Amino acid sequence: MQENSNLTNILSIAGAGLLIFLTGISFLVFRDFISRNIRYFLPLPPIGVAAYIYVYNLYQHYDGELSLNIAGTTKEVILSVGVASLSFGLFVGLLILFIDIAKRII
Repeated sequence: MQENSNLTNILSIAGAGLLIFLTGISFLVFRDFISRNIRYFLPLPPIGVAAYIYVYNLYQHYDGELSLNIAGTTKEVILSVGVASLSFGLFVGLLILFIDIAKRII
């Protein structure tokens, strides 16, 4: 089990690194567009790390093997993305509210 866990961890790190590298190359190629809209692209590196952690934990939950079929895996991923999106939106909204209130007080 430990060997399978190590392999999953290494592959997750390598895959996330490759995806972040390709994202960086695409940012370089489309730098004019990206620079005008940078605020939308700044969260991508932490999202890459979060994706690595999610995939690693997903494999660990199923003991290193995804026994779910494609539909089951897709459903689980969509549910996770929905929860993460709602959490992100709530966190951003509360942070904006906090900063706005703090600026009014200070």
